Amino acid sequence: MISKTLCRRLSACFAPAVVVSGSLALLGETCVVAQERVQRSTADVRDRPPDELDRPRNKERLTHRGYEIKTDKFVVVANTRVEDARWVAQQIEATWADFSRLADVWMKSHHQPDFGIGAVQVYIDGNVPKARDLPTTTLSVIGIQTQITIHVAPGQPELPDQLYQLRKAAGQAFLHTSELDRQLPPWVCDGLASYVAAERMSPEEVKAGEAAFSAPGAPQLGGRQWRFQRVQQDQLHNPKFDQSAAAQEVEFLLTANDAAHAPSFFAAIDESMAAVNKRRIQGNLVTARPGEEQPAEFGPCDQLAIKLARNFEQWQKSPLSGQPKLDVDEKAPPEVQQTQAEMAVVLKLARRFSTPRDTSAVRTRITAFDKEKGMSILSRKEELRPVPLPELYQKMTSHQQPLWGTLNVQGKLVLSSDGGALRELLGLEDNRFQWETENGRAILSTHVSDQWKIAGWLEENKEDPSRPLAKFTATKIAAQR
Repeated sequence: MISKTLCRRLSACFAPAVVVSGSLALLGETCVVAQERVQRSTADVRDRPPDELDRPRNKERLTHRGYEIKTDKFVVVANTRVEDARWVAQQIEATWADFSRLADVWMKSHHQPDFGIGAVQVYIDGNVPKARDLPTTTLSVIGIQTQITIHVAPGQPELPDQLYQLRKAAGQAFLHTSELDRQLPPWVCDGLASYVAAERMSPEEVKAGEAAFSAPGAPQLGGRQWRFQRVQQDQLHNPKFDQSAAAQEVEFLLTANDAAHAPSFFAAIDESMAAVNKRRIQGNLVTARPGEEQPAEFGPCDQLAIKLARNFEQWQKSPLSGQPKLDVDEKAPPEVQQTQAEMAVVLKLARRFSTPRDTSAVRTRITAFDKEKGMSILSRKEELRPVPLPELYQKMTSHQQPLWGTLNVQGKLVLSSDGGALRELLGLEDNRFQWETENGRAILSTHVSDQWKIAGWLEENKEDPSRPLAKFTATKIAAQR
């Protein structure tokens, strides 16, 4: 038996070196120095402060590969110009920020200090691509890292023309880094990447980008090839699906009828992730029975899409259902029209969270009697009392209020968990909008550049009841003096 003195000496010798878990435990009960395994996975919630080796030493440098821009999460290399590398780095940062805000609803691991360190590399190639390197934007996965290659050689599209492809590939890299590509159906991942890619872009740019992605050989979701079974010795089964249909389905789930289905969609994502995490046995390994794919077919997201199939068809016919229809003067100045569109969002939220009428209160009804016309009611039908905007904000963000969403002026999703965005919509910081009473009706008013006073209200739309009419009056202040 080894003495305790010799055991201490062995411990002192091995302490500075790499400790093999459990190797010294065989030497005796008093010499157990096994170390707990450290996992670098998004499923690990333990805090691990990043050390100096995780951070880049040089933000910008010139290497044998070209101009290199390096951040904590991305490495962008361009053999063309350093401006190209800087522009791409900004776009990836913006895309991940957009995806991060959306993912805040169902996950928190992307806020860990070590999330995505060195996870994405983008290479901007100005050389003539080989046939196997086409199309112009490609996406590949090596382990936990994602490689995005953009070809900008003569005859290829310019770098800004590939913005949609770049943003979608960056969104797919986020999905792979966070392991969502192994927990959600492929069409959900592709649709989420398409939705985030379309943010900050015009409809024309998105349409051109979608056409490029529908071309043969367009980049697929990184990492998803490793979750399916082999069809041949050197080939895995990759089920095909319509990327355009997936993008429309996710857009419907997030935005249709003023984001009415977004909470259910997020709940389905949570349920899908929980179902996969339940099958985790150790570390970040996901196991399945022989012949079983990850995740299981027809999961919660698929079931939700099947359940809302009829609503999806109606949304395709009327995608603006639930949004006010603006009745504005097209000859008005652009700043006036922009303000009216912003007021329509406030009016929509005010109607949505209006205080219901108190049925127990005593009301006065004015009735007139005429020999020819008979009895008629002269008192006006009472309208819903508008809630003061600060009180409306408190009501919308109350903890008792379940998660809900709405669309802003640009048609982008705003969730109730984003208090800053809601305060901006309601103009609370500068007290931009005020309620006034005119002819017994509550109207919303504001001023534009101290030159115009704008008043707005909602009316029922007989042609399309799902879209109330937003009517406005614009009065020039100078004409009143």
